[in-house]
Amino acid sequence: MRTVRHLIAALALIGSASSAVAQTLPVFQFREIRADQPIDPQSIGFKECQSLENGLRRCMPRSGSDRVANVFVIPMMILNGSKLASFELIGIQSGYGSIKDAFAAKYGTPCQSRTDKWQNRIGNSFDNEVTVWCFATGRLELKALGNQVDQWQARYVDAVNTPPSTPKVDF
Repeated sequence: MRTVRHLIAALALIGSASSAVAQTLPVFQFREIRADQPIDPQSIGFKECQSLENGLRRCMPRSGSDRVANVFVIPMMILNGSKLASFELIGIQSGYGSIKDAFAAKYGTPCQSRTDKWQNRIGNSFDNEVTVWCFATGRLELKALGNQVDQWQARYVDAVNTPPSTPKVDF
């Protein structure tokens, strides 16, 4: 009888583990941009794209800035052919809380939160809150501190459409 109970408990555990694996993550979407669909930058308000290496293109909006959750942002996307490789938003620090709340409302509970160390050029260190949302093909990271201490940064990187980086050879 004891063996039967252990067998039933083991099957229940396997069943719950497989149902957790079977849950599918959503596809990343920001307004008209979907990670699993071809993108025509001009049709969604992005101007001509600049060619980069590896066949990538960097696209900026016609206006240079946009509003998200009533916060001014600078959006940018990188395309691999017509597919999204990465998408980025940068804004001033005062809008960080509004953006984080808007992302939580749209994308749900983050899959990860952590605190990184951020250091400026003169050596001052700050705690940098990082919140991560997981998607079917990539991750969206929202950092309280971006490239500068007075900016936040949100960046989605698609694991499927981003080509592997080529090592730089310096000699």
